[in-house]
Amino acid sequence: MTNRNLRIVIQLLLLLIIDIFLISELKMGTYFTPHIYLLSILLLPVRTSKGILLLFAFFCGLVVDLFMNTGGIHAAASTMMAFVRIFTLRFYLAPEDEDNNISPGLYALGTRKYLIYSSILILIHQLTFFSLEIYKMDSLFLILKKTFASAVLDILLLVFIQMLFMKPAKKNERRKR
Repeated sequence: MTNRNLRIVIQLLLLLIIDIFLISELKMGTYFTPHIYLLSILLLPVRTSKGILLLFAFFCGLVVDLFMNTGGIHAAASTMMAFVRIFTLRFYLAPEDEDNNISPGLYALGTRKYLIYSSILILIHQLTFFSLEIYKMDSLFLILKKTFASAVLDILLLVFIQMLFMKPAKKNERRKR
């Protein structure tokens, strides 16, 4: 196992532990359901194969489902997010980013591109999650309120985590934006 793969596995385990045992226990109101384990899917290297990406996302969601007894909702939403990630990254990466196999995080993409990239994927995840959780078309307004409230909270949390725990690339390694 390479150093990068080991770092990804440790990062995933830490995020899952914090999400399952700490964040899920916080009662933040009716509309807020944050999921920080999504950061591990967002930060997978660019050249991760599509099959591995989808299996990784499914596994992340399945672990959360098993601990939170949510019946596959996280697995479905995470897999949907990973599927959309495959197409979304094409719009935000320069050819040298793909060649360097970057992890598309806050510092690698830049603030503006990262916020757009993560917002799209988190909105897809949350919309899928709440659509499956509520599962009533007459509750569309409730689904949308929960989706947007949770997505905003997720984006803020994920940016905060990256700013706090991840270091920016050195100036000579940073690409020009």
